Amino acid sequence: MQVQAGEQVGQVVGETVEVVAPSGHVGAPVAAPVVLDLPLRERNDWLLAAGYAPRFPETPLSDPALSGVRASLQTLLNTHGPFPGAAIDGQWNVRLTNEAGRRLISGIPEEVRGVPTNLFRTALHPGALVRRTRNFPQWSAHLLRRLDRAVVRTQDPALVALADEIGTWPDIPDRRGWSRLSPDGTDDPVLSWQALLPCRRGDRDGSAPARRAQLTPTSPAVIMCRTGP
Repeated sequence: MQVQAGEQVGQVVGETVEVVAPSGHVGAPVAAPVVLDLPLRERNDWLLAAGYAPRFPETPLSDPALSGVRASLQTLLNTHGPFPGAAIDGQWNVRLTNEAGRRLISGIPEEVRGVPTNLFRTALHPGALVRRTRNFPQWSAHLLRRLDRAVVRTQDPALVALADEIGTWPDIPDRRGWSRLSPDGTDDPVLSWQALLPCRRGDRDGSAPARRAQLTPTSPAVIMCRTGP
């Protein structure tokens, strides 16, 4: 397979590409992010590692230039109700969420869930949603393996520090075995997060009397919604 980059042609070998200059001389192997179909941010990292300038600009979601994108994402999340939905970044920090998502983390201290709210912390911290997650062994195995893969792939210092901290929490398996974890014990083709969501029927401000209720889930994010004692 050949890739074209400016005036250079490369022959892909595994995960590297030998650069052939117009003169025909073979240069040092460099990364082939475009051929490997990596996310744009990681393509920039590969290009920098190979001695090239980044090609793809990065704009924060809060930038006014992305107001239309932000509004579209928020509309999508709102439509996902009554199930919680969130837009997360590469560190699994929540950037946007819907009303059910805000209700899900209500009552969890900021020092537990992080600022901004981090889904790894929220799902795995003993002071967050562990007790409210019915399939915690399966769900935690899935998350820990995802976190381990992200650490290995990106070497992001924030993710490395988070993984080290999570490894010290109760009911979390040894850090060295995360890559081999598997969410056993489920027959579902899509792993669901089965969590108890505190909710009330009636006024949005919670003034209506609480009643026992349970949502019948139809989406991959399974939320058992109960109110009352």
